[in-house]
Amino acid sequence: MKIIKLILCCTVLVLSACSITKPTDEVKQWRLMPTRSADVSTTKANFWITQGNISVVSPFDTKSWVFMVDDARFQKDFYNEYISIPGEMITNATRQWLEQSGIFQFVNTNNNNLFANYVLQGNVEELFVDIRKDPKVVIRINYLLTTNLDSNNPVLLRKTYTATEQISNRVDSKDILKAQEIALSKILTQLEEDLVEVGNNVTKNPIKKLNPSTMDKKSSK
Repeated sequence: MKIIKLILCCTVLVLSACSITKPTDEVKQWRLMPTRSADVSTTKANFWITQGNISVVSPFDTKSWVFMVDDARFQKDFYNEYISIPGEMITNATRQWLEQSGIFQFVNTNNNNLFANYVLQGNVEELFVDIRKDPKVVIRINYLLTTNLDSNNPVLLRKTYTATEQISNRVDSKDILKAQEIALSKILTQLEEDLVEVGNNVTKNPIKKLNPSTMDKKSSK
């Protein structure tokens, strides 16, 4: 009899533990992919670029949404997350946006063997939902465009873009995602404008890579 009571107690404890640790709601997954609605650019550079990887700094390098709860404290959302890590999504969003803009010959992915003369990389410095007074989304990305054609001036663009977007209506998951996509659209629109200027400058003043024989002659002097 005592053994039966002991087994029943253990069963109750195990079931109780499971009910405590199991989330009451299913985790929702979201895809961050803003839509470019503008017309294709009438200005096209005479070169193509490679879209490199975009990294994300901590504590925003997580699939979970991150909320700013006070001036020095962030908290993860355990019920809403991105469908993949944010660096991958923003990398894909940037490549797709620039491809649709038509400002380059094409935008190459970073996972093939095409030699890259121009590479666009980035670093996400902020990606969170500020849920204090007047809730809003905050995104800050540093983009870097480099070339291997000019060893003296390899950096063609280095700029940090910041965008905020108020969360309309009520603060629910769909409103937050919409605000994130609007904020990222603002950043990509500014990036596109700056890259058009870079493309125009390179087209007007093409960078000529020194061939090995010329380099040898110069180095022997």
